Amino acid sequence: MLRALYSLLACSLLGGSLEAQILEVTFKGGPKVEKRYRKRTTVVDGRVVFLGEAVPGGGVTFEGTNIRFRGPQVDPLNSDGNEFFVLDSEDPEWVPYTLVDGEKERKKKAVQIIPGGDIQDIRYFMRGEDIRSLSDEYRLRCERRDRIREERDAQEKGSVAWFAAHRRLLVELDRLESWLRGTSFVSTADNLEKERDKEAKASRKEALDERAQRALGSVEEVDVDPELLALFEEITGGSPGIRAQESQHIRIVYIDAITDARVAGLLEFGEQLIEGFRVEFVDPYVGVGFEDYIPDGLFVEFFFGPDDLECQVRILTEHYGQNMTAQYRELLRDAEGSNHVLRGEDLGLYYTRYREEKSDLDGRLTHNLGHVLASLHFNGGRLSTKQPWLEEGLGYYLSFEYRGKNTVTCRELRASNYLNQPRAEGDKTPMIGLRSIYNALALSNTDRIDKLGLKHLSEMEDADLAKSWSLFDYVAKDMNKDGQVWLRAGCINATNRRSFIKGWRADSEAIFATEGEDVFKVLDDRWRAYARSQQDTSEAMRKSD
Repeated sequence: MLRALYSLLACSLLGGSLEAQILEVTFKGGPKVEKRYRKRTTVVDGRVVFLGEAVPGGGVTFEGTNIRFRGPQVDPLNSDGNEFFVLDSEDPEWVPYTLVDGEKERKKKAVQIIPGGDIQDIRYFMRGEDIRSLSDEYRLRCERRDRIREERDAQEKGSVAWFAAHRRLLVELDRLESWLRGTSFVSTADNLEKERDKEAKASRKEALDERAQRALGSVEEVDVDPELLALFEEITGGSPGIRAQESQHIRIVYIDAITDARVAGLLEFGEQLIEGFRVEFVDPYVGVGFEDYIPDGLFVEFFFGPDDLECQVRILTEHYGQNMTAQYRELLRDAEGSNHVLRGEDLGLYYTRYREEKSDLDGRLTHNLGHVLASLHFNGGRLSTKQPWLEEGLGYYLSFEYRGKNTVTCRELRASNYLNQPRAEGDKTPMIGLRSIYNALALSNTDRIDKLGLKHLSEMEDADLAKSWSLFDYVAKDMNKDGQVWLRAGCINATNRRSFIKGWRADSEAIFATEGEDVFKVLDDRWRAYARSQQDTSEAMRKSD
């Protein structure tokens, strides 16, 4: 119960009021006005929008969470309009300015002026990023894709090693395509999809093995448990109604305000996440002493219910058998969702009060799958790790890798609080881009790995959450099987809190052969070296290359 108490989920859009964030502008007047800007607009969720950054002093200002702009102006060519640096959705590498001593100097044709009279609304499209940081992130992901392709091509074509590397490349291309679509670079994503299809054909039918095909093709509508259906109708009077769909590993129960197609897409995306996780962290190492604990059947259920606290409490207590104290019920009041383990059923449950146009269902699915996959894979098939940093680290990792953002957290890290702050004393380069921000925060954390492993979720601060992501990223990208075995050893030892660190230390020394040295200091030093050299996308990092 204590774990659930600290695992209340709240949809947490990054806060802040700084110009160096990517904005979305919608227009008044419909197609007639949109036509004026057709060369610089794109379509987001079916809406024609302009994407860009506010030019400092260019008319757009920020007051708390509100965005203000000049207007309305009558003349559409009026120079007193609102100025924006242009995000080119056709080219993720293009940046409309150069950074000189921390100041952005505009390039030719890099600024769009939009009179206030043309603007319907301005909202945040991506908080915690600017155009340059997206370009940096794209470059880093392309370099990683190319590196994996080189590793594959170094193997004998058709060999086991070649196919293993080839599957990793397909997953990397899936990630890059998903990230591009989520950040508005749709045409580049379309081209990448063609590249992926070409790569898939190169391996004939082996590119997607039988397991992946079965999971992706398993989505189907299923009957809602009759007892749950009767209880839900009693609570709601039959409006809204609920339905259910399942895939091989995931069940989603949802109210009819959410379309069937939307849920089917979520299930397919969830299976893609699970398959990607297995390709990266399970398949390369399975053998004697390293089991695959990801079940072949259902292991997680998502319930997207109405935005009603009483309904949530009754469903959780009367149908799912959850014990709720008065304190826990009070915490549920302001939380959009909650996490539970259904004892005896080997099933993780994530309940969300659905709020139309506010609930990020993809975000909930991604972050929470991070929790359950971390638990199953690293703790012998159990649905809890007793290592909050590890579950949060994987939740952030999957969200960042596949979506370029993390909007759902068990404990909120407000990255935008650090936007435009210097990265270190004497360094004028501002922290822009989630990778740069998380990386700098993580490196500011003076607690060693063993101390992070002892922290409960309620004790974790921003730097702890950032280090959780950064450390997991290091293990994923640089430690291979040793890293996987080491994380499993941490979870096994965590079952006995009194001897946890002693046992983990002994296992760590055996895994990394560090007799005579403080193994946690050695690992912390190795992580810091990786974080400084391979994880950072800052201006300072580029200059040091």
